[in-house]
Amino acid sequence: MEQVSLPLFADPPSRQSVPSSAPDVSPSPPQPAPLQAQSRSLWLCIDFPALALEALALDASAPVAVVADVAGRCLVYLPSAAALEAGVTQGMPLNAALAHCPVLVTEKRQPAREQALLARRAAWAGDFSSQVSLDGNSLLLEVRGSLKLFGGLKALHRRICADLAAQGGRFCVAAAPTPAAARLLAQHGIDRVVSQREQLRSALARLPIHSLPLSALCLRRLARTGVRVLGDLWRLPRDGLARRFGVELLDFLDRAVGVKADPRCTVAQTLRFEAAEELYMASDCSVFILAAAESLFGRLVAFLHRHDVGASRLLIKLFHQQREATEVVVGLCQLSRDGERFHALLAEHLNRLLLPAPVASVALVVDELLPYGEEKPALFDGLPAAGRDWLRTLEDLQSRLGPEAVQTVADVADHRPERAWVHGEAGKAEQPGVGPLRPAWLLPQPQRLDRARVVLLQGPERIESGWWTGQPVRRDYFQAQDGEGARLWVFRDLSDGQWYLHGLFA
Repeated sequence: MEQVSLPLFADPPSRQSVPSSAPDVSPSPPQPAPLQAQSRSLWLCIDFPALALEALALDASAPVAVVADVAGRCLVYLPSAAALEAGVTQGMPLNAALAHCPVLVTEKRQPAREQALLARRAAWAGDFSSQVSLDGNSLLLEVRGSLKLFGGLKALHRRICADLAAQGGRFCVAAAPTPAAARLLAQHGIDRVVSQREQLRSALARLPIHSLPLSALCLRRLARTGVRVLGDLWRLPRDGLARRFGVELLDFLDRAVGVKADPRCTVAQTLRFEAAEELYMASDCSVFILAAAESLFGRLVAFLHRHDVGASRLLIKLFHQQREATEVVVGLCQLSRDGERFHALLAEHLNRLLLPAPVASVALVVDELLPYGEEKPALFDGLPAAGRDWLRTLEDLQSRLGPEAVQTVADVADHRPERAWVHGEAGKAEQPGVGPLRPAWLLPQPQRLDRARVVLLQGPERIESGWWTGQPVRRDYFQAQDGEGARLWVFRDLSDGQWYLHGLFA
């Protein structure tokens, strides 16, 4: 079903004042559709009426307007408040707009930038609800499950409005038991909280018909009947509305008052933290850089606690004037949300970093976030606290010497012993899998062995692999012991029959 708010544009809806003379909601129509049981859903809508202006970073206090091409004509899509005062209106041809306001500055609408801005705001809204949906210029949040966390609906409403005011721009926030009702209220600039479904008809009764998300044909037919507000519709019998306007109108009315389900697609939330802080003045002193970073770490820790996640990698960008940014990667051997730890590791990196120029600002980006859990390495459970904190020691060494200087051994899926391991990042290697007993020490190259000087204890274990790589091996491995009691790992090469020493057991 095609949905438009105006015959001319799909969004945003025209914000006209609600008629003060509109009648109150009348008694229920004959044979009304029964309301369903009280829903557990509660939807909060955040509408951004100036999204097109804000996406282009235009000054709404100046006479500016966003224009769009419609059927080969350049029309005003959204004027600023100053342009409205000068007589420029939505849908006006550009020539007429310039005649009313000769100093009018225009920019062509860019829907992609609008959607990108709305997506960033949807990511911010994920702090308040796990169910965030997009609807035109609006965000819809299902907040029933968030009320206890934020101290109730009024407290959540105040918190969201405070955050939006700090971000700047125009917005309107409304809440209702159905998403359609919440969006209608917010679109018309009605900052209201409707908590009960029984109050919806009264709350929506004065809203004008022309801005409903119905097809242009249905809106024209309604206009010809003299219906002006939603309250007029509820005066009419349902069977007559169905015959004259089809199921589209009744379907919307039922969804608006909660008679019919109104499922919404949820935006997939990708958890990511990004923030920046400017220095009071450009400097290459680590003390000032760390002071700016400390503020970012405080915001990061609050973000991690709020989402119950931990960080395993921090990217710090140091911006210079007229030079490319210097990137510092702080790796962590285990998930953490300890701000003091982040500060200490960055300080170690800065101690060995030679900056090409003074730093003007610092940015922090964290995109490797996982559910947080306190885990202790089983290997050091019997040691004192200082001994158990071996991962922090690894992090300190990596920050001071560089990650390439501190490495560990990781398994590789290869039967050939000399190719079954590789150097990996310390603290990040996977645990070795269960398999045959292997020595802790492999020789760089197998050495020829006098078979008569060793006693075979266990074996053989045949390894025949690698033929597809051009470096095949065909060997029978044994555990053996020499005359001094050392436990050896030896093999007989099946290609030439020679014996070799390959490793020693600890």
